[in-house]
Amino acid sequence: MDFKFIPGALESLASLASLPVKVFIVTNQSAIYRGLLTAGDLEHIHGMMEFEIVSIGGRIDGLKYCPHMPRDKCKCRKPSSLLFEELAREHAIDLDRSINIGDSMRDMEAGIKAGMKNILVRTGQGKLAETELVHQNIKVDYVVDNLKEAVEIVSKIVNEEKRGCGNSLEDCQ
Repeated sequence: MDFKFIPGALESLASLASLPVKVFIVTNQSAIYRGLLTAGDLEHIHGMMEFEIVSIGGRIDGLKYCPHMPRDKCKCRKPSSLLFEELAREHAIDLDRSINIGDSMRDMEAGIKAGMKNILVRTGQGKLAETELVHQNIKVDYVVDNLKEAVEIVSKIVNEEKRGCGNSLEDCQ
């Protein structure tokens, strides 16, 4: 049960704590359904992940996961926006003012369905997702090389919002 952050991701996640935003993780984890790990194993991994983030000054405000296989056609697996919607209800979050960062086509589709701004990172599955998005003519708000760049965009959006700008960074230039 090893878990390792992509280089730079831990520090980037921790840096979100300096912003007036809530930080949530929404993930598909079919490894549970496939018997590769138990829900307890996954909780342990999430605990280790959160411990590392907190140990350098970050925080995770909540986490939701779907344990099902794609063929199950459940209501919680991304590209469904259900887990985002549940977090929004539970934490009084306005999804229209929220930002989804992900590295897969499913991540982007879920964020779009939820009405969020979406940032695709090219790490992990991101390069493949970028190609799929182009082929399917699906537009996301931003495409960046890594999580650090995504966090920089989040910071700019938050700062522009504080200044009373519109819905895009271009409105403040």
